[in-house]
Amino acid sequence: MYKNSTQIFIDPVMKEMEVAYVTKFRTIPLYDEVTRESIFKCLYWIDKLVALDKNEGVKRPITLQIDCYGGYCYHGLSLISKIESLIDDGYEVIGICAGVAMSMGSAILNVCSTRKMYRYGTILIHQVSSGSYGEIRKMEEELEESKRLWTVLKDLYLKRTNISEEKLDEVYRCKLDWVLDYNEALKLGVVDEVI
Repeated sequence: MYKNSTQIFIDPVMKEMEVAYVTKFRTIPLYDEVTRESIFKCLYWIDKLVALDKNEGVKRPITLQIDCYGGYCYHGLSLISKIESLIDDGYEVIGICAGVAMSMGSAILNVCSTRKMYRYGTILIHQVSSGSYGEIRKMEEELEESKRLWTVLKDLYLKRTNISEEKLDEVYRCKLDWVLDYNEALKLGVVDEVI
């Protein structure tokens, strides 16, 4: 995709590859920042695959291939909610860290029923980032909301991994960008398999 001063062009070959990838291999790429648009695209493909399954009376695994540096919590949490509802409905949702699963990307990977990563993939966990300006009360409210979002993400990590609450509190307190390679991710139960 490239942009000039008036239009955004989407490479038709890349679009064709994406459609083939999803429909033939049931693998949805999340290769963009987590935004409203990128998550809408993931949700669209999930719903498309589920509709195909309903027509055939089956529930085949759905793979989410992640190469994502993170993005917006609210949009990522909408995909997380969808993944959890699929799992509750009997689907296997496979998450693969293809290159990077950082920030919100790692949270999305975390909730998949089966979590994999490539040998040289990288996972990053850190606290919620935000920024605000304006009246003090508005900034206080935004800070409280950021703390709430961190609690939601922290609870998801505690539920699905062997990461201790103390370690997540340290990440929060010390403002760490905690990078995990495949060895550490396996040891901590952040992934189930290295491929």
